[in-house]
Amino acid sequence: MLLVSVVALWSYLRYVGPLPGDEAILRRVGAHPALRTSHMLQFFGNLGTTSVAFVTIVIAAAIVGRAIGMLAACAVLLSAVGVVVNQSLRAILGPTPTSQATFGAFVESYPSGHVVYATTVFGLLAWLAWRHGRRDAAVVLAGLIVAMGPARVLNSAHLPSDVIGGYLLGGAWLLLVLTAYAIACGRREGHPVRLR
Repeated sequence: MLLVSVVALWSYLRYVGPLPGDEAILRRVGAHPALRTSHMLQFFGNLGTTSVAFVTIVIAAAIVGRAIGMLAACAVLLSAVGVVVNQSLRAILGPTPTSQATFGAFVESYPSGHVVYATTVFGLLAWLAWRHGRRDAAVVLAGLIVAMGPARVLNSAHLPSDVIGGYLLGGAWLLLVLTAYAIACGRREGHPVRLR
């Protein structure tokens, strides 16, 4: 359902027009260039770069593997595949008209890769942390997910619709990974694992 929502939103953006507020929000943000130099916004921009994301995923998989087990470490790696799915979807769908007008003809910004990355990887890590009694870590990770989208808009890197698409696609991929993880754990242990 979430994946269908991603394509439906893209279709709306492509054939109907921008979401209400897409252009207005970017104009307001663009009127405050000091936002782009904010250390907090730079932090979120850097957090989703390829090199930082790769190192984060490798370290997270190693820590999870030692603390929980190899199956959980594989789930962390599988969650990162959501970024590849996002890139493939971007290549298939292409840029939206508003994205082309805002960022240039060849910039494919829908859905936001930073938001997909944060939702899938940090979402899985938050779920694992919560299940294993690390509520503090789960809250911090959830905070990173929630803050990533607005940070990308405030940094003028994405339209709000790009961010919404990123949360939808990231949520869809996260649910798929959690389901696969629960099935794998259930087969290994001889009983189903609930996703709560």
